[in-house]
Amino acid sequence: MPVLGASNNGMSNNFPKVSPDGKRIVLVQNRTGLLMRPDSRLFMSPFAGGKPRLMTCNAPRMNSWHTFSPSGRWLAFSSKGRSPYTQLMLTHIDAQGNDSPAIMVENTTAANRAVNIPEFLNIPQGGLEKIDPQATEFYRLFNDAYASIENGQYPQAIQALRGALERDPDDPLAHYGMASALSANGQERGSLDEYRRACALNPKNAAWLDHLAVSLANNGDTDEAIATWRKSLVLKPDSAATETDLGTVLFDGGNKPEGMEHLRRAVTLDPNLPDAHNHLGHALAESGQVDAAVDQLQNAVELLPDSVEYRFNLGYVLESRGDYAAAIAPLEKSVELSQSRNWHCLAELAHAYDNTGRSAQAVEAARKALDLAQQEHNDDLATNLRKLLERYQRDSAKAQNAHPAGTKR
Repeated sequence: MPVLGASNNGMSNNFPKVSPDGKRIVLVQNRTGLLMRPDSRLFMSPFAGGKPRLMTCNAPRMNSWHTFSPSGRWLAFSSKGRSPYTQLMLTHIDAQGNDSPAIMVENTTAANRAVNIPEFLNIPQGGLEKIDPQATEFYRLFNDAYASIENGQYPQAIQALRGALERDPDDPLAHYGMASALSANGQERGSLDEYRRACALNPKNAAWLDHLAVSLANNGDTDEAIATWRKSLVLKPDSAATETDLGTVLFDGGNKPEGMEHLRRAVTLDPNLPDAHNHLGHALAESGQVDAAVDQLQNAVELLPDSVEYRFNLGYVLESRGDYAAAIAPLEKSVELSQSRNWHCLAELAHAYDNTGRSAQAVEAARKALDLAQQEHNDDLATNLRKLLERYQRDSAKAQNAHPAGTKR
């Protein structure tokens, strides 16, 4: 059940913690779904319902990783409001849920260290003998890895996560992070092994199962990918994205009726998911329902106008029903959005130009597509594009001979 005021508000609402007495929820709001962002702020909401309010305890920058004391009267959290390193903050919460301005807990860290993820321990005074430095090192490496992932530094993230997993080989989130980093670094086979391990340790996470299924499909294990998407839908039956992925793989794999059923369900579940419209449009076109396919692809383009793929697919399907003139606009836009670096878009645009009598423009687009193929050292593709270019050049020459300069059509 969505929490009133903590969803559909244009913000990321994350990291909810329920007070021990079950009366309140404290959550983080920011513009992106990561915990520690410059605009991360703590909000409190009544558990029974009501709009979350901005808490008094917030420091100017980065407030998160909060935790209730066993009594529910204290909340510890981390903040960068007073230092480039996260520091431990503490606020008191009275019986009515009012929180005090936060104080910094002194002497909890060295000057060049951060305090992250605090937890209250309900133990007697003097009951804590030591903190295992191995656990501390695990979290340091873990945080370094995710910072590297955020900055696109995947080799560094992989190295840090290897160190973290040496210290705790059964941490599911570390395996999941390793899988994500390996995949982003082009190491798909290793990524699959890590996704398997993460899901084995945490089998109830539907989003992780979705990633495992995609990795299985990318590694050629379509049957297990399908079975994994089905498991995900058992956990989260209203996921339009999962329905889209499963429907696409089923349809492309030959099970067209069931694939189409899942794709239609995806669009019904989330009419604002552009990828669902795109894949349903592709399936409809493959099934000969071209007009319906055009409608779906136009929906996809309206929802995500900057997608090269959606513009290309719309142009391609318009061509398939012989509407070359209408296909030119989306294909031209696909070329513009791809900055003329996608030979598919250029070659298809050349085809549409040629079929509408614009042979000179067809020659120009085909020549650019050929240049890209040669830069990629794709000899077979270059040979095919060269043949098309020669045909367009002949068509252009015929058009010029039929209508020489200075004459009227």
